[in-house]
Amino acid sequence: MNTKKLTTTAIRKLGIAVITKELGPAGMIRFLEQYELGYGDYTKERKFISRERVRVRGKKK
Repeated sequence: MNTKKLTTTAIRKLGIAVITKELGPAGMIRFLEQYELGYGDYTKERKFISRERVRVRGKKK
């Protein structure tokens, strides 16, 4: 197969199809989860997240 003629989208779809065939749907998801790039700055955001959780939990009581 000449991958130079395939678009990025076509390569991605083909790759997911092959992974799904070999690992099954659950295995494909587990594989793809390893490559989640994420976004943002967790170091800065975790302080806000922690404060927000405390505030929300305090309201539940």
